[in-house]
Amino acid sequence: MKAVSMWFAVVALFVGCTSGRTEMKVTAWNVQTFFDSVNDGTEYKEFASSKNWGHDAYRTRLERLCASMKKIDSDVFVLEEIENEHVVHDVAALLASDWNFRRHYHYACFAKQDGSAIGCAVLSRFPLENESVHGLYVHGAKEVMPPLRPLMQVTVLNGKHSIVLLVNHWKSKRGSDGCRSWRKRQEMVLGCRILALKDENVIACGDFNQDASEFVLASDGTVALQTFDACTFMCRGTDSSEPNRCGTYFYKEEWSELDHILYTKTVTASNFHAETDGPWCNPETHVPYAYRVWTGNGYSDHLPVSCSVSF
Repeated sequence: MKAVSMWFAVVALFVGCTSGRTEMKVTAWNVQTFFDSVNDGTEYKEFASSKNWGHDAYRTRLERLCASMKKIDSDVFVLEEIENEHVVHDVAALLASDWNFRRHYHYACFAKQDGSAIGCAVLSRFPLENESVHGLYVHGAKEVMPPLRPLMQVTVLNGKHSIVLLVNHWKSKRGSDGCRSWRKRQEMVLGCRILALKDENVIACGDFNQDASEFVLASDGTVALQTFDACTFMCRGTDSSEPNRCGTYFYKEEWSELDHILYTKTVTASNFHAETDGPWCNPETHVPYAYRVWTGNGYSDHLPVSCSVSF
């Protein structure tokens, strides 16, 4: 296996000023196949073939997402399963309609692999710089590499301080048993990037498509991420506020905890929790309301996960 860095289309939006704060709230949310209303030929078939999907349905879903983001009120949003940079523009523009200029998201970036249906986006109240993406290339007679989403890297600036955000959307659990082996390869890409960043402040977040129990844990409880020669270690945020909540993703009447926030020991992090105080989930069971294209109802099949960090 050979790990390589690959560049994809990255779009930066807007110009603004920092607030000078030393703490920020970060939220990662898989917003579930968030397609715009233009048929580009890469959309999933349930959207491409649906008579219920179009401009009005997209606009309604866009307003629903932005209202949820305003309620969560994070300084940095990481959104997975966004179709393209046009959706990012629409989200940022709609959020900017708020009268409070300080609450606007003046910075954003987006990346996905060419030919892929969905990518990842970051929207931030703090300046972003040094956007890049990293992936892997596997060539062998016995293996055919499936489409894999790249690791997205961007630096968030807060005054004279900075933190590196590594956005993950790993191989889905659906499919053959080989999916786990591909996630292990994606883990190696992440581990190698963290090693390369050395003593910098780092957050790795997103939809890892594996439960907490599937990570290798060191004796001190940190997550051991495999690299080529060794391991690198990250702290993992856990939600202690709701001991009866079982995960962030609900599928076939079962919970899974697929969405995580990892951070280096140089980062002070606290208040890890799944966002359950909003219309995107059942108020009693906290089961997320998945989006259904044939009805136009719902938000996402994942819960947003948040934490507070300072650096």
